[in-house]
Amino acid sequence: LARRTPLPPQDRDDVVALLAHTPAELGWLPVEIPVRETKALVLGTLLRDRRTRDAVRTVLPARLTTATDVLRLLAVWSGGGADLLDTPRHRSLPRGLRRELLAVLDGLDPSALVEDVLRHPERWKRAAETLHPNEQHARHPRAALAFAVLRATHVSTVSEPLAATLVRTAAENPLAVRADGALFKANTWTGRVEQAFAARESGTVIALLAQRPGTLLRRLDQVLRLEGDGTLPDA
Repeated sequence: LARRTPLPPQDRDDVVALLAHTPAELGWLPVEIPVRETKALVLGTLLRDRRTRDAVRTVLPARLTTATDVLRLLAVWSGGGADLLDTPRHRSLPRGLRRELLAVLDGLDPSALVEDVLRHPERWKRAAETLHPNEQHARHPRAALAFAVLRATHVSTVSEPLAATLVRTAAENPLAVRADGALFKANTWTGRVEQAFAARESGTVIALLAQRPGTLLRRLDQVLRLEGDGTLPDA
Protein backbone atom coordinates (compact mmCIF):
# COMPACT_ATOMS: atom_id res chain seq x y z
CA LEU A 1 0.00 0.00 0.00
CA ALA A 2 3.02 2.28 0.36
CA ARG A 3 3.81 1.88 -3.33
CA ARG A 4 3.96 5.25 -5.14
CA THR A 5 2.78 4.03 -8.53
CA PRO A 6 -0.64 2.60 -9.49
CA LEU A 7 -1.07 -1.10 -8.83
CA PRO A 8 -1.19 -3.47 -11.81
CA PRO A 9 -4.40 -5.53 -12.13
CA GLN A 10 -3.04 -8.66 -10.42
CA ASP A 11 -1.80 -6.65 -7.44
CA ARG A 12 -5.19 -4.93 -7.16
CA ASP A 13 -6.89 -8.32 -7.06
CA ASP A 14 -4.41 -9.48 -4.40
CA VAL A 15 -5.11 -6.42 -2.26
CA VAL A 16 -8.86 -7.02 -2.43
CA ALA A 17 -8.36 -10.67 -1.45
CA LEU A 18 -6.13 -9.75 1.48
CA LEU A 19 -8.52 -7.10 2.77
CA ALA A 20 -11.14 -9.79 3.31
CA HIS A 21 -8.90 -11.27 6.03
CA THR A 22 -7.78 -8.14 7.87
CA PRO A 23 -8.86 -7.38 11.45
CA ALA A 24 -12.13 -5.50 11.76
CA GLU A 25 -10.42 -2.68 13.65
CA LEU A 26 -8.14 -0.60 11.45
CA GLY A 27 -5.02 -0.14 13.54
CA TRP A 28 -3.11 -1.85 10.73
CA LEU A 29 -4.20 0.68 8.08
CA PRO A 30 -1.24 2.86 6.98
CA VAL A 31 -1.48 6.55 7.85
CA GLU A 32 -0.66 7.40 4.24
CA ILE A 33 -1.52 5.57 1.02
CA PRO A 34 0.28 7.68 -1.61
CA VAL A 35 -1.63 6.67 -4.74
CA ARG A 36 -5.19 7.96 -4.68
CA GLU A 37 -6.53 5.05 -6.75
CA THR A 38 -5.04 2.58 -4.27
CA LYS A 39 -6.42 4.55 -1.33
CA ALA A 40 -9.91 4.48 -2.84
CA LEU A 41 -9.60 0.77 -3.60
CA VAL A 42 -8.72 0.02 0.02
CA LEU A 43 -11.30 2.30 1.61
CA GLY A 44 -14.05 1.30 -0.82
CA THR A 45 -13.39 -2.40 -0.36
CA LEU A 46 -13.44 -2.05 3.42
CA LEU A 47 -16.65 -0.05 3.12
CA ARG A 48 -18.32 -2.79 1.08
CA ASP A 49 -17.51 -5.36 3.79
CA ARG A 50 -20.05 -5.20 6.63
CA ARG A 51 -17.36 -6.49 8.98
CA THR A 52 -15.18 -3.38 8.52
CA ARG A 53 -17.77 -0.82 7.37
CA ASP A 54 -18.31 0.97 10.67
CA ALA A 55 -14.59 1.27 11.38
CA VAL A 56 -13.70 2.65 7.96
CA ARG A 57 -16.51 5.20 8.09
CA THR A 58 -14.81 6.84 11.06
CA VAL A 59 -11.63 7.50 9.05
CA LEU A 60 -13.21 8.74 5.82
CA PRO A 61 -13.22 12.46 6.75
CA ALA A 62 -9.46 12.41 7.28
CA ARG A 63 -8.66 10.18 4.30
CA LEU A 64 -10.84 11.77 1.61
CA THR A 65 -9.13 15.08 0.83
CA THR A 66 -10.54 15.90 -2.63
CA ALA A 67 -13.90 15.55 -4.33
CA THR A 68 -12.33 13.07 -6.74
CA ASP A 69 -11.36 10.91 -3.75
CA VAL A 70 -15.07 10.72 -2.93
CA LEU A 71 -15.91 9.91 -6.55
CA ARG A 72 -13.34 7.11 -6.64
CA LEU A 73 -14.72 5.73 -3.38
CA LEU A 74 -18.24 5.72 -4.82
CA ALA A 75 -16.95 3.89 -7.89
CA VAL A 76 -15.40 1.12 -5.78
CA TRP A 77 -18.49 0.99 -3.54
CA SER A 78 -20.53 0.37 -6.69
CA GLY A 79 -18.23 -2.40 -7.91
CA GLY A 80 -16.22 -0.33 -10.38
CA GLY A 81 -12.60 0.68 -10.59
CA ALA A 82 -10.95 3.46 -8.63
CA ASP A 83 -9.29 4.61 -11.86
CA LEU A 84 -12.72 5.83 -13.07
CA LEU A 85 -12.29 4.11 -16.42
CA ASP A 86 -15.50 2.09 -16.21
CA THR A 87 -19.03 3.28 -15.50
CA PRO A 88 -20.69 1.01 -12.94
CA ARG A 89 -24.32 1.38 -12.01
CA HIS A 90 -24.35 3.44 -8.83
CA ARG A 91 -25.19 1.43 -5.75
CA SER A 92 -27.46 3.11 -3.20
CA LEU A 93 -25.91 4.47 -0.01
CA PRO A 94 -27.12 4.08 3.56
CA ARG A 95 -28.53 7.40 4.75
CA GLY A 96 -25.82 7.90 7.36
CA LEU A 97 -23.01 7.25 4.90
CA ARG A 98 -24.61 9.60 2.40
CA ARG A 99 -24.61 12.38 5.00
CA GLU A 100 -21.00 11.65 5.90
CA LEU A 101 -19.84 11.89 2.29
CA LEU A 102 -21.75 15.13 1.78
CA ALA A 103 -20.05 16.45 4.91
CA VAL A 104 -16.67 15.56 3.41
CA LEU A 105 -17.53 17.45 0.22
CA ASP A 106 -18.89 20.39 2.19
CA GLY A 107 -15.67 20.65 4.19
CA LEU A 108 -13.42 20.97 1.15
CA ASP A 109 -12.13 24.26 -0.21
CA PRO A 110 -15.11 25.54 -2.23
CA SER A 111 -13.04 26.48 -5.29
CA ALA A 112 -11.31 23.09 -5.37
CA LEU A 113 -14.64 21.34 -4.82
CA VAL A 114 -16.33 23.04 -7.77
CA GLU A 115 -13.35 22.50 -10.08
CA ASP A 116 -13.06 18.82 -9.15
CA VAL A 117 -16.77 18.22 -9.71
CA LEU A 118 -16.57 19.84 -13.15
CA ARG A 119 -13.66 17.58 -14.15
CA HIS A 120 -15.99 14.56 -14.19
CA PRO A 121 -19.41 16.10 -14.87
CA GLU A 122 -21.31 13.04 -16.06
CA ARG A 123 -20.01 10.86 -13.25
CA TRP A 124 -20.95 13.47 -10.67
CA LYS A 125 -24.42 13.87 -12.15
CA ARG A 126 -24.93 10.15 -11.65
CA ALA A 127 -23.43 10.36 -8.16
CA ALA A 128 -25.89 13.14 -7.29
CA GLU A 129 -28.73 10.69 -7.85
CA THR A 130 -27.25 8.64 -5.00
CA LEU A 131 -26.06 11.45 -2.72
CA HIS A 132 -29.22 13.63 -2.94
CA PRO A 133 -27.33 16.84 -2.06
CA ASN A 134 -30.43 19.06 -2.15
CA GLU A 135 -32.03 17.14 0.71
CA GLN A 136 -29.17 18.22 2.98
CA HIS A 137 -28.69 21.75 1.66
CA ALA A 138 -29.11 23.44 5.04
CA ARG A 139 -26.48 21.22 6.65
CA HIS A 140 -24.11 21.03 3.67
CA PRO A 141 -24.67 24.23 1.65
CA ARG A 142 -21.34 24.25 -0.20
CA ALA A 143 -21.91 20.72 -1.45
CA ALA A 144 -25.40 21.70 -2.63
CA LEU A 145 -23.98 24.75 -4.41
CA ALA A 146 -21.33 22.69 -6.21
CA PHE A 147 -24.03 20.39 -7.57
CA ALA A 148 -26.15 23.41 -8.54
CA VAL A 149 -23.21 24.64 -10.63
CA LEU A 150 -22.74 21.18 -12.11
CA ARG A 151 -26.40 20.75 -13.06
CA ALA A 152 -26.97 24.39 -14.11
CA THR A 153 -29.76 24.63 -11.56
CA HIS A 154 -32.09 27.59 -12.12
CA VAL A 155 -33.25 29.05 -8.81
CA SER A 156 -36.84 29.23 -10.06
CA THR A 157 -36.95 25.43 -10.36
CA VAL A 158 -36.12 24.64 -6.72
CA SER A 159 -37.81 25.23 -3.38
CA GLU A 160 -37.53 28.64 -1.75
CA PRO A 161 -35.37 27.36 1.14
CA LEU A 162 -32.95 25.69 -1.28
CA ALA A 163 -32.85 28.77 -3.51
CA ALA A 164 -32.08 30.94 -0.48
CA THR A 165 -29.30 28.58 0.58
CA LEU A 166 -27.73 28.65 -2.88
CA VAL A 167 -27.89 32.44 -3.20
CA ARG A 168 -26.43 32.97 0.26
CA THR A 169 -23.68 30.39 -0.16
CA ALA A 170 -22.67 31.77 -3.56
CA ALA A 171 -22.37 35.24 -2.02
CA GLU A 172 -20.20 33.80 0.75
CA ASN A 173 -17.86 32.06 -1.72
CA PRO A 174 -17.20 34.52 -4.58
CA LEU A 175 -13.84 32.96 -5.41
CA ALA A 176 -15.56 29.66 -6.18
CA VAL A 177 -18.90 30.64 -7.73
CA ARG A 178 -20.49 33.67 -9.32
CA ALA A 179 -24.17 34.35 -9.82
CA ASP A 180 -25.16 34.73 -13.47
CA GLY A 181 -28.78 35.80 -13.37
CA ALA A 182 -30.71 32.92 -11.84
CA LEU A 183 -27.88 30.43 -12.50
CA PHE A 184 -24.61 29.77 -10.70
CA LYS A 185 -21.36 29.38 -12.61
CA ALA A 186 -17.91 28.30 -11.56
CA ASN A 187 -15.38 31.01 -10.91
CA THR A 188 -12.55 28.59 -11.56
CA TRP A 189 -8.88 29.04 -10.80
CA THR A 190 -8.11 29.06 -14.53
CA GLY A 191 -10.80 31.64 -15.13
CA ARG A 192 -9.44 33.86 -12.35
CA VAL A 193 -5.94 33.61 -13.84
CA GLU A 194 -7.20 34.64 -17.27
CA GLN A 195 -9.19 37.52 -15.79
CA ALA A 196 -6.10 38.73 -13.94
CA PHE A 197 -4.00 38.56 -17.11
CA ALA A 198 -6.67 40.46 -19.05
CA ALA A 199 -6.79 43.15 -16.36
CA ARG A 200 -2.96 43.21 -16.19
CA GLU A 201 -3.10 42.61 -12.44
CA SER A 202 0.38 41.15 -12.09
CA GLY A 203 0.19 40.73 -8.32
CA THR A 204 -2.97 38.65 -8.62
CA VAL A 205 -1.46 36.64 -11.47
CA ILE A 206 1.61 35.80 -9.39
CA ALA A 207 -0.44 34.95 -6.31
CA LEU A 208 -2.66 32.58 -8.28
CA LEU A 209 0.09 30.93 -10.32
CA ALA A 210 2.16 30.42 -7.17
CA GLN A 211 -0.53 27.96 -6.06
CA ARG A 212 0.41 25.73 -9.03
CA PRO A 213 4.15 25.99 -9.66
CA GLY A 214 4.05 23.84 -12.79
CA THR A 215 1.63 26.23 -14.47
CA LEU A 216 3.71 29.18 -13.26
CA LEU A 217 6.76 27.76 -15.04
CA ARG A 218 4.80 27.14 -18.24
CA ARG A 219 3.47 30.70 -18.25
CA LEU A 220 6.57 32.43 -16.94
CA ASP A 221 7.29 34.14 -20.26
CA GLN A 222 3.76 35.55 -20.32
CA VAL A 223 4.18 36.79 -16.75
CA LEU A 224 7.44 38.52 -17.62
CA ARG A 225 5.86 40.17 -20.64
CA LEU A 226 3.01 41.33 -18.43
CA GLU A 227 5.54 43.09 -16.23
CA GLY A 228 7.16 44.64 -19.27
CA ASP A 229 10.69 44.83 -17.94
CA GLY A 230 11.48 41.12 -17.78
CA THR A 231 11.62 40.95 -13.99
CA LEU A 232 9.18 39.32 -11.63
CA PRO A 233 7.29 41.44 -9.11
CA ASP A 234 7.62 40.77 -5.40
CA ALA A 235 5.20 37.97 -4.43
